[in-house]
Amino acid sequence: MPSRLFRALCPAPVLRIGSRALQRLGADNAAFLTDHISNALHGEREYHLLKFLCNSRKISIDAGVAQGHYFRRLQKLSLACIGFEPNPIQYAQLQKRFSGAQIENCALSDRSGEVELRVPIVRGVSYDGYGTIETSNTLSDFGGCPQRRFTVKTCTLDEFEITNVGFVKIDVEGHEIDALNGAVRTIAACRPNFLIESEERHRSGATAAVFKFFQDRSYRGCFLHAGRPQDVSEFHAPTHQNLPPHAGRYTNNFIFFPAEKFPEISGMIET
Repeated sequence: MPSRLFRALCPAPVLRIGSRALQRLGADNAAFLTDHISNALHGEREYHLLKFLCNSRKISIDAGVAQGHYFRRLQKLSLACIGFEPNPIQYAQLQKRFSGAQIENCALSDRSGEVELRVPIVRGVSYDGYGTIETSNTLSDFGGCPQRRFTVKTCTLDEFEITNVGFVKIDVEGHEIDALNGAVRTIAACRPNFLIESEERHRSGATAAVFKFFQDRSYRGCFLHAGRPQDVSEFHAPTHQNLPPHAGRYTNNFIFFPAEKFPEISGMIET
C-alpha cells in the first residue's frame, strides 16, 4: 500500500497508478518517487524554471544531489549532469539509482581535504537533506537532536577542469560561498547560470556574501516572490526569511545569470 506521504501528495488518478507501482519498488526507490512527485506537483517554484536555465548542449552541475530529483531533471535538460554528494549513505543509493552517471562522493568547497558532515536525527529518522559540513550551521532548527557524523572529502569544482558548464545548482546548507570560491576559474571560463539556496539561519551573512560574489563577476540575480521575479537588490532577509522555512513566501532560492544574458533570460522567468 502507498505511504501516507504518497497519499497526501498525489491526486486520486496519480495515486491509483502509484499504488501499483509502489508494490514493485523497494523502500529506497519508493522514497525517491514520492519525493519526485512532491516536487513536480507542489515543490520548489524554481524547479519549473530549469528548462530556461539549462542548455541542452552544455553540462549541468548539481552540488548537493541528496535524493536526486533535481539531478534527474538536469540530466534530461542538459548534455550531461555531474553531481556531488558527500553523504556516503545517499551516495550509495544514488549509485544504484543513477547507474552510469558521474556523481562524485565529495562536498564542493574552496579546498580539497576532509571535514565532518553532520546529519540531524529526529525520532530515529535521519534527515539527510539537512546534513551540512558548514561549521557555522549549528542545525539549531532541530533543537539539539542527535546527529550522525561522517568524515567526508571536500573538493573544488575547478580541480575537475570542466570546460562546458552551462548551469550550476548549489544546495549545501550554508557552505555555498565556499563552493563558489572553489569554482572561480570555471565560472570565469564558462559563465554558467546558477540556482543557489542560501539562508541566514544556516550562516549569518550568507545571502549578502553570495550576492557580492556574483556582483563582482558581472552577474544579475533575482528571486521569486509571490510568483514574480524580483532583483536581489530588493531582498531583505528580516522580511523574506522571517517566516517558517516551508511557508509559501519564504525565500531561500536565488537565480543568477551573466549580465550579458539579461535580455534573454529575464523575460523567460516571468511566471
